[in-house]
Amino acid sequence: MIPFARAFGFVILLGASARAAGDDWPAPRQPDYTPSRAAISLGQRAGVVDEAPFATTAFPEVSGFGMLLTGAAAVQLSPLGRLSARWPISFVRLDFPAGAQVAEAAPGNLELGIEHRLELRASSRIGLRAAFVAPTAEHGPETSLLANRALALGNALSGGKDSALLTPGVTGLRLGASAEHSHGPWWFRAGLDVPVLVRLSDASLPEDADTHSIGVLPAIDLQGALWITSWLGVALGGRLVTEPLRVQEPARERDRKQRLQPVAEPSVHALVSRHVALALDASLPVGGALGGEAWSIGVHGRLGF
Repeated sequence: MIPFARAFGFVILLGASARAAGDDWPAPRQPDYTPSRAAISLGQRAGVVDEAPFATTAFPEVSGFGMLLTGAAAVQLSPLGRLSARWPISFVRLDFPAGAQVAEAAPGNLELGIEHRLELRASSRIGLRAAFVAPTAEHGPETSLLANRALALGNALSGGKDSALLTPGVTGLRLGASAEHSHGPWWFRAGLDVPVLVRLSDASLPEDADTHSIGVLPAIDLQGALWITSWLGVALGGRLVTEPLRVQEPARERDRKQRLQPVAEPSVHALVSRHVALALDASLPVGGALGGEAWSIGVHGRLGF
């Protein structure tokens, strides 16, 4: 990659990503802490992708710099549960032969969800979640595929864990469950996410793209955090994304037998005030199709009230 491109990549790495606006961040150890009734978050994930799998044999991979901007909002409607919305946009600079680069931006799918939480006791709770994936992801004409490639690169930046929101031409449901427990300065969370996707269109992909009508992509999420002080904490998370049923097959032959994608996510969390939280994290695919091919860092900001 040319020196200017490397410099550009370093600059956007100083940016950041937003995760869901609910209370899925580590619960502070403050004795008077109560979950917020409403929250909004905005941020960006930025990183470098050397070779992300793509859906056509003509262009079996994409590479370049990417920035994934995500906005989210949530509100508690007792006793129904917490309603949430999330929408990502992928901004990329794609690498082409002879050192050329092309900029592109593409919105992803809109997610509308509801979550119900059960308090087992003061330090433990269980969450049940369902979300509808609206097919709003942009895909360009078959002659360029720039929007499709932008979404593929954005998906690689997040280690494939948000493929339901970054796959064009699909709709579906995301079903999930989680369990949380706090003990002193420690906080632990385990979660299961099961996106069930239905293909509505070929998303302008060429005829050689191997697509399917239904996809199921379960993922297991584990996270542990330690609050060093009442306002500063560190966390280490891990996610295993599986692909028992894909909505589209990878174009690269070596990726077709790989059905597992582990991702490591170290992070630092800070409570600026009772209403404002910030987090800095990294997404590091370990093995799988993206191992050694993609990485990103993000800064998340959340306002709760």
